[in-house]
Amino acid sequence: MTENLVRKLSRRLYMGDVRELCRRIETDTGDEAKEALFGLITHPDSRVGYNVLWVFSHLHAPADGWLRQKRDALADLLLATRHTGQRRLLLSLLERQPASPENLRTDLLDYCLAGILSAEPYAIRALCLKLSYALCRFHPELTDELQTVAEMMDNGQLSPALRATRRHVLTRIARQRKKSAGRG
Repeated sequence: MTENLVRKLSRRLYMGDVRELCRRIETDTGDEAKEALFGLITHPDSRVGYNVLWVFSHLHAPADGWLRQKRDALADLLLATRHTGQRRLLLSLLERQPASPENLRTDLLDYCLAGILSAEPYAIRALCLKLSYALCRFHPELTDELQTVAEMMDNGQLSPALRATRRHVLTRIARQRKKSAGRG
């Protein structure tokens, strides 16, 4: 099965292929298929890894819940990958994961804060901004740092989507501060 799967993943996938793989994974009662697919993220053929991440980005609950258990592994993969498309998909998967004060990974936060002001494509910068907010929102001192970084972004040099993401994050930070001030 793995050979057939690698052969399928090594070529261009179409949305129908992605849906079919998702259906197979989501209806699998055990985790064997998910684990086998997850193991292919680091396949020597970068297209295979990219396609695996693309499939995972289309999972629905409860299979998506299984992916939450892989949060640290996804973060490790993000910090190690050089493939731009894989970085975008890994950031997207991590951004979908619920954040809590207990699961703050400072190496991931540092990566995201650096990515916001980097020369990365706009989509990666926007995902870094959104993920940074998700990680920082429980810690006022980190939220202050994120606000400073977001304010440093040159508004004129941003795509409309990145500008909207920046505005949305700054609005959420302001609401969070207002809410905290109302309690204190």
